[in-house]
Amino acid sequence: MNWQQQGKSSVAALAFVLVACGGGSSSQSSGGGVVTPTPTTSPTPTTSPTPSPYPPAPFGISGPRDFTLVGWISGQAGTELVDPASYQFSWAADPDTYRFAMPDLEEGLLTYSSPRNGGTLDVVLPDGSPTPFGAFVSIDRLYGRPFYYIGLLQIWGDGFSCSALFGLETAIEDLPSNGTTVFRMDAVNQPWDIEIDFETGVVTGKAKIAWADAWGPYEPTFYELQNGHLDPLTGELSATFQVPGSSFDGRVQGRLMGPEARELAISIMGPVLNPYTLEFETVRYVAPGERI
Repeated sequence: MNWQQQGKSSVAALAFVLVACGGGSSSQSSGGGVVTPTPTTSPTPTTSPTPSPYPPAPFGISGPRDFTLVGWISGQAGTELVDPASYQFSWAADPDTYRFAMPDLEEGLLTYSSPRNGGTLDVVLPDGSPTPFGAFVSIDRLYGRPFYYIGLLQIWGDGFSCSALFGLETAIEDLPSNGTTVFRMDAVNQPWDIEIDFETGVVTGKAKIAWADAWGPYEPTFYELQNGHLDPLTGELSATFQVPGSSFDGRVQGRLMGPEARELAISIMGPVLNPYTLEFETVRYVAPGERI
């Protein structure tokens, strides 16, 4: 991969100039002398602390921690759902920031852009060298709702793009062993539900599909999940769905996040009918959900 070397600098200067002047009047002492007012001294200038170039740690963590990615990646090999075994995303130490390792991007760190712009970040090499990639990270609130164990990651540039949810995956031993839980999913608007039977591992519910372009939004269509399953050994959720008239099935994959599976992160990739050409194309997106 050809990395384009870029130089970025940020210079902040703050100076205070305080001028103190003595009065123009004088007073007579009892001895006939003139008393000169004592001059005031200027306060020592203060400087603002240099802000950290790295974003704050998510989810209240205080040390290195691996995250699980759920989403899609488009690069040299085409578009595919993220394989957690091939794409690593974590909170590192020295420096304390996000670190990733992906086949198309090798290894990199995330730092604040200059000037800062919300959650927009730069992708740099471990030695600090710039790259042609940008990133965006959002935590705490996704689609207007609070989430405590799931964040959003986006990376783009040089023919590569990634959109994924990342989070603190539920440990296998912490997964419920019985009972049924419903998760309220959301992606921009019109929430829907996915249900997991932890005793049987059966996953039911729907997948939401809608055409998207600059003239939207468009009314979504909901399709029943098929072959829905939660693997008790890996914690991976998988399902398929069919769109009438399409020559290929849609796919859903997900992971449970937080203690006792409090939140659910899924990615969906499937056929959607282009309303202008009346041909099927592929839509892909991610959606977080919370237990209700």
